Formats: sequence, structure tokens, C-alpha cells
Amino acid sequence: MRSSLYWPRLSTLPVRRSVLRCRAYSSSATAAESPQEEEDNLEKRVTYVDHAPRMGDTIYVAMSGGVDSSLAASLYKQAGHNVMGIFMRNWTTDDDPSRTAQGCPQERDWQDVQAVCAHLRIPCRRVDLSKNYWHDVFEPALEGYREGKTPNPDVSCNREIKFGKFFDHVAQLAAAEGPLGANQKWWLATGHYARAAHRLELTTSFASLDPPKESVLMRSKGDKKDQTYYLSQIPQRALRHALFPLSAYPKSHVRKLALSHGLPTAQKPDSQGLCFVEPTNHGKHFRNFLSQYLEPNPGPIKTDSGVVVGTHQGLWHATVGEGSGVSTPQMTPGFRGRWYVLKKDQEKNEITIVNGTDHPLLYHRSLIAHKFKWITEAERVPLLGKEIALEAQIKHGPYAQECGIQVLSDGPEGSEVRILFRNRQRGIAPGQHVAVWRGDICLGGGAIKCAEEDETHTSYRGY
Repeated sequence: MRSSLYWPRLSTLPVRRSVLRCRAYSSSATAAESPQEEEDNLEKRVTYVDHAPRMGDTIYVAMSGGVDSSLAASLYKQAGHNVMGIFMRNWTTDDDPSRTAQGCPQERDWQDVQAVCAHLRIPCRRVDLSKNYWHDVFEPALEGYREGKTPNPDVSCNREIKFGKFFDHVAQLAAAEGPLGANQKWWLATGHYARAAHRLELTTSFASLDPPKESVLMRSKGDKKDQTYYLSQIPQRALRHALFPLSAYPKSHVRKLALSHGLPTAQKPDSQGLCFVEPTNHGKHFRNFLSQYLEPNPGPIKTDSGVVVGTHQGLWHATVGEGSGVSTPQMTPGFRGRWYVLKKDQEKNEITIVNGTDHPLLYHRSLIAHKFKWITEAERVPLLGKEIALEAQIKHGPYAQECGIQVLSDGPEGSEVRILFRNRQRGIAPGQHVAVWRGDICLGGGAIKCAEEDETHTSYRGY
């Protein structure tokens, strides 16, 4: 297919507002489009309206036992809505003799969920998705680590489990409880820091309003804890039912609200991620944990000049851009300083390291990502042929970088894209997740295949 390049005007910063004037392009548009149709498209405006439940709607809250999801349930209960809490069991220690339930305290989390639901006087249920998690998230992650990649199980969990299998379970519950009224709807609420909004198209006269066909995922309003990076592959069918009630609150205010609501989890410490990567599991760190599932596969550690300086026990023991952990003779010229992982070669089973955290070989201008999933097709289409400021992140946090994006191909598992950054990025690792935004709107995300060594495709832009 013909590739399409979306490139930013580098002199302008992303515009962040709720009403954006744009031309409504269609991938199926032809030259036969009438002048009136073209004019109508030109005059379209798009506005975004945050999802909000109406009285009488049913709200299912995905409850983890933490303060965020507890407050989400409390806010809707306090507002008079019909609320039900549901707890997901995503991990089991039944088949792992080296660990016990104390290492992954989901039973305690379930007890906390029950306590919160009793306090709020709402029903609660429990669903076991541990087998789905194992097959759809954990096993693919293990395979990625085995191949020397750096997968992101949090992204996979949101796509495959929370807004996949769990969403389907909630949809079945909603259907089993009988048909809703004409103006009633069911929702799935979580404690994520993000926004979900209807995408509405209006005519110039604002005389008519097209019903929302799609929803958009947007950055949260009031917190640096924004989690849209982890949600950037959420399916549209689930997003249309999603509620993120904490989008306007900073974390510090969430704790204060939880205390004022009298929630039993108000002072519960935040979780540190997926339970199976907790360093508190028998005192093991993540790499030691992986060693329980991956056989040792020793190979050489080489400098960028080809000198062997050590042996690794498996490619998963190293991450591109991070410290190599190799001790070099500090009194020998050429070996002084700290060494960082440059790349991992699966075929040769070797790791290459470079000297210095700012070594130029650690930086790249562009990357190729595959299985890139677009959240909202209507947000992708207007980008065709336009110079619009986009941003991308290759890690969670305040690391958004101005970029352009080129679609190389489309397939049933998503698109393959090239992302070209304005500034070189450090430590781009295969398997890492990359997400793209236009202003506050998250367009989607995919897995990094590689950082590009050949940058000649960017030279026509003068960089």
C-alpha cells in the first residue's frame, strides 16, 4: 500500500483543546465526491464530550483492592448510581512450588474489596482470569524475554484481560440482568488516570449533531500519573463503555477523598505493578524471578569494539540502555567508567555494551513498530497528508517527544509504522511499547521492532 506520512510542524507545540477544526478525510474517498460533499466535509467540526453516566445506568467497577478503584466505586455510589464491584484474580501460585500466596497477596486484596463494598453497601463479585492471564499475557511475555526483547505486560494486560476477557465477562453480566431502558446504559469503571470521551461531529450551523460513533482516549486532567500509555491499545468496543472517574484528581487528593469517604483502603500503599514482578517475592528481583521460568542460556558480553568482557546467563538479564553490570578494570585505559547495554543479538546470543551513559550509539532518530493498534479510526483518518504535531513515548512518565509517523503497512494484527523523532531518543529497545498522541488524544500504540540505524529517510527534512 502507499505509505502516508504524518509530520509535525516542528516550530509549533501541540494544541490542546476540546474543539479542533479539521478536514474530515476518508480512506475510501474518490474523485467523484461532489463539490457540496467536499464543502460539507470542510465545514465539519469535532468536539469531545467526557463519558458520564446518567441516573439509572449500571456501573460495574473493576476493583483491585487499592485506593484508586475503591474511590471510583465510592464516587459513583455517593452520586446515587447503581454500582457493583468486581474483583479479578489474574495470578495464581498453585503451580509454582517456589512461591506462596503471601508473595502475591491477591487473597488480601479480595478481602479489601469485600470490606470496601460492605462499607459502600454495594454487591461484589469475583472472577478468576488467571488462566487467561497466563496464556494471553504471561507466556507471550516470557517468549519475548527469551528472545531478548523488553515486553510490557501492563499494556498486554489492559488489552487482553481488563478490557478484553474481563470486559466480555461484564458484558455477559449486563445482558443476564435483562434489557436496560431506552436511555439507560451499562459502564465499566476503573481507577486508571485517564479520560474517555465521545467524539462528536457538528455542522457549521450546529443545527444537527451526529450521534457518537467512536470514543477517544485522552490524557488525564490533573495528574502526572497519567496512564494512557498503558491503555494505548484498548479496544474501541470496550472504550465506548469505559469510565475513568479519577481523571481530574491528583493522587494526593485521591487519598484525601478516600479518607473523607471513610474507605478501609484509604491508607493502603500503592501496588508496584504486576504481582509476579514484585521484588518482595522471597527477596528475589525480577531477573531472578524470570530465571524460574527460563532456562539459563550463557553467551558472551562484548564491547562495541568486539572485546569479550564477560558472560551473561540469558539475554533477559540485560535491558537496552541500562547499566550492564559488568565490572571492567578501571585502571586500564579504554575500560574506565560505567558500561551500558547497546544491543542484544538473539542469533549470536550475545550482548554488546558501550562506555558511558551518553554514548552516541545509544541514541536514534527513528524506530519501526509493529502490531500498532489505532484506538479511534476517525482520529487516524484526518492525519492523512497533514502536518500535525504528534507526540510519542517509549516509556511511561512525562517523556512525550515530538514526532512524525509513517504508516508502512496495515494488517489484521495492526499497522507497521515508522516513528521519526525530532530529537534523538536514548535506549530504544525491541519489544518496548511505544504510544502516540495528538495533543491530549491517544491515537494508539504498538511494539517496537527495532531502532533504525540508517537514517537517510529523514535527510529530506533537513535533520
